[in-house]
Formats: sequence, structure tokens, C-alpha cells
Amino acid sequence: MVKVLIVDDELLVRTTVKLLLDWERNGYHICGEAKDGIDALFMVKECNPDIVLTDVKMPRMGGIELMNTLKVQYPHIKVIILSNYDDYDYVRSALKDGVVDYILKHNLHASTMLDTLIRAKEQLANKTNTFRSLDQNNLLALRNKFTLDLLSGLYREEEIEQRLAVLDIQLDLKNICVIIMSVDGYKQKNAERSMKEISLFNFAILNIIEEILKDEDNGAICHVATEQFVLLRSFKYAVSSSTNEQGTMQVLDRIRLSLKRFLNITVSFSIGPNSRNIVDIKKSYEFARVQMSQKFLKGKNTVIKESSPPHMTNSFKGVSLEMEKSLIAMIHLKDSEKTMMLLNQVFQTIIQTSLDIYSSQMIFNDLISIVNRVCKELQVEIAKVYNNRPPAEAIQTFESIDEARQWFHLVFERLYEALSEKGEKYESLHVNNAILYIDKQYSEDITLESVAQYLKISKVYLSKIFKAHVGVGFMEYLTEMKLKKVSVLLKEGSQDLREIAISSGFHNYPYFFKVFKKRYGVTPKQYIEGQDYRSDEP
Repeated sequence: MVKVLIVDDELLVRTTVKLLLDWERNGYHICGEAKDGIDALFMVKECNPDIVLTDVKMPRMGGIELMNTLKVQYPHIKVIILSNYDDYDYVRSALKDGVVDYILKHNLHASTMLDTLIRAKEQLANKTNTFRSLDQNNLLALRNKFTLDLLSGLYREEEIEQRLAVLDIQLDLKNICVIIMSVDGYKQKNAERSMKEISLFNFAILNIIEEILKDEDNGAICHVATEQFVLLRSFKYAVSSSTNEQGTMQVLDRIRLSLKRFLNITVSFSIGPNSRNIVDIKKSYEFARVQMSQKFLKGKNTVIKESSPPHMTNSFKGVSLEMEKSLIAMIHLKDSEKTMMLLNQVFQTIIQTSLDIYSSQMIFNDLISIVNRVCKELQVEIAKVYNNRPPAEAIQTFESIDEARQWFHLVFERLYEALSEKGEKYESLHVNNAILYIDKQYSEDITLESVAQYLKISKVYLSKIFKAHVGVGFMEYLTEMKLKKVSVLLKEGSQDLREIAISSGFHNYPYFFKVFKKRYGVTPKQYIEGQDYRSDEP
């Protein structure tokens, strides 16, 4: 016996259909009736019909939406549409999606109905691969869309309860927790993937989490946009907040472990405040979404949970002028240790002031400008410093402050490597090593004898080979190099004159004053004030 479900919001129509023919005698059994699509879906679960005979226009859920839902959840069920004249164009498009036929209500005769039922019965008999289980892929898509609509506040409470039941989502209507999940490195992982591959990647994430939530018998998941997904969990029974939090963390740990194991990805979570009623979860979602911006400072693979609204500083000041001068000076001095120390100070400022990612990018752009400027001044190949990757592209991929710091450290390390390779090389290994030693130790009280001892050669031999290869004597070279360091620090202007002299290796101030004026023709103070000095300055 073929089971038939009748769906129409008019009792008269339902009664007319039931009295239209002798159903049992013709091999059909009316297993139930419903007044709209929502009721129909509940009836489908109870009586498991083979054919659904439905009206088009009904309250809550119409015939077309019912048909689309049945197609996903119960693809074996055949649908026959009851239609008025003004529904014809609407229904005709639905026929392309597997509806057996439509019957005009004004032409509702026994012969017409029986002919249509026979065609539906034949289609049932001819379908060799009949299946009554859910099409999981499409069901997942329906659940995803419903959860998105739920976050947007599109449903009333009674509608939510009905749709939760229809979609078999285990979620209570009270005490809802909204959790945003961000896939770490999502953009980099999908940069070279096709749209189909990205879609499969997203589906795999949803499917893994769906299985966990199903096992927990609590929760829903949806893909919001790009790297972000949203989880919903409910707490039906009134227990302590710490118990609820503990249960949530256990579920999140399961999700993290499973995604790492099966997809080799890490994820970060932002937990919003609990909503007392499911219709109010939009506020909790917005809180969690804004809170997720803290991932930039807290780092990847983290869980963000706060008791008060998050606050991220929005500032567009960039790198200070003093810091810019200091960085440029240290690079010119080839002082890599102090350069990295200053760079770390920049990032520490970002963390201490809780700058958001947009304000931080202003600072990153300033750092890039500093590197570009120095590369031009010192004639260093810029592409090599950035490892042949456009820096503007790189900074757009930073998801955390640690990522940004590591990237800039590598940039400055490559800059120093390029400066080291660019330095003049002589045929004598001893001379090259002597110059490297002077570059690193110039602030100390260096002498010809101390350098010779470091190289384990005699000072007489060092003096001879140094002048032969470099063209000037050892002390003359050392003094000139120290004066170049002084000129850089004077331009930076962050230290007083005596500090500059000492840090550049001049521990005797009167001697420093004397050699400086002899070299540049002006006093250090006049040099700072921009007075004329000899043009052969470095």
C-alpha cells in the first residue's frame, strides 16, 4: 500500500481530496494530513509517506519550501502540487526540481487524481536505488543556513523551536552560548586552492564539528565567512557558570584535537556571554565577533573569554619620529643588536597599548618605509631583503603580533646580511677580520695591539698588511670610522655630545673634540646646527 500525506491549509480542500476516490481500493492509504509545511514535516517523521500531495500557498511554510526540504531530507518521497491558476508560473519552475505533476484545484476530479498518483507510483517502483536516509551534505547546508538566519535574528521563538525539530538540531531555547571559531592561517592555506577545494575544506570542518556536537547531543555549527565559523551550545539545566564553562572547554578541546588530527589545522575561539533566550543571541554573537579581534595580540590557537567588553586601541600615529631616527642610525652604524632591541620596543608598545590590527598596520608600513629608505641610502637590493615578496602583501596576512614580529626580524636580519656582503673585501683574510672586529668593537678602547692579539699575529705585521691593502694606516682608518659613527648619532639627536663620543669609542673628550673639528672643519655643536662643514662627510 502506497502511503499518501495531504497538506493544505483549507479543511474543505483536505476533505474534498479524501472523499475524491476510494483510496484503499486503488492501492493507496492516506496516512495523515497537515495544514502547512511545518506540520507536514512532523507528520513525515511519524507516518513516513511515499507521496505528499501539497498546496502551494500556506502560512508558516508553503508548498515550494516544503518540497525543497523534502528533496534534501527525504529524497525518496514524491511530491504532487495542488495549484490555482495564479500559481501556475510559480509551480512550473518547481516541476523542474522533481515534482511529479501539478493538479489545478478547479479541475480536481477522481480520474485526474488517479492518473497522477499512478505516475508517482511508477516512479517509486522504477527507482532502483530508493533511500530514506538523509542526504547529509544537503542537510548540513540547511542547518548552516538556519543557524546564520538565527544569528541575524530572523525568527520568532516558536518558529525556532519548529525548525530545530525539523532539522534535528539538539539545542535548547534557553541559556545559549555563542562561540566564534577562527581557522588559523585560513587565507594562506587556501591561497592556491580552487573554489571547489575551498568548499570541500569548509565542508570537512563543518562535518567534523557536526559529529562532535551530535555525540554531545548539544549544539549547532555554521560557516559565517572566510575563516570564521560559529558554534551554539545550550545549557538546559540551571548549573553553575563554572560547570557550564568547563563543559564548553571540554567540547572545544575535542574540536581542536580533531581538526588538528584530521585536517592538520589549529583554531582560535572567542566565547561570548550567555544569552538567556535564543532570540537574543545576536548580541552575544556581536560581542564574540568584536572580542575575536584580540586574537591579534593573544596569538593563534587560543581561547578568548572575557568578563567585560573588549577594548582595543585605535590609533593612527605610526612609528614615532624619535624611534625612526634611532632605527636608521643603528642600521647605519651596523649595530644589529641595538636595532633588534629597538624593533622589539616597537612591538612591545603595540602590545602594551592594545593596538588593533589596523593601527598596527600603520606601524608596519612605517617600518617598511624605514627599511626601503635605508636600502636606497646604502644601495642594498630591496627585493633580496624582502625575499622577493612584496611587503605590502605580506603584512596583510599577519594574524597575530608574533607573526608580524617574526617577519620583521627576518627582514632586518636579511638587511644586515646584505650590508655584510656589500662591505669591501680585501685579499688578506687578516685585514678583513680586523675590519669586522673594528665594526663590532668600535665603542671599546681598540688599539693596534689589541686587534693583533685578537687575530693572533704581531702588531707590526698587522700594521704593514693593513696599510698595504686598505691604503691608510690602522689608526687613521679607526679614527675615520669612529667619526662616521659620531656623525650618524649627531643626526639622530637622541644623546648628548659626551654620550655620543663615548659610545663611538672616543673615551677622551678633548681628543674627540680636536679630531672632529680637524675632520669636519666645525665643532660638533656647529655640525648639529647645520653649519658648513667639509663635503667629504660619509
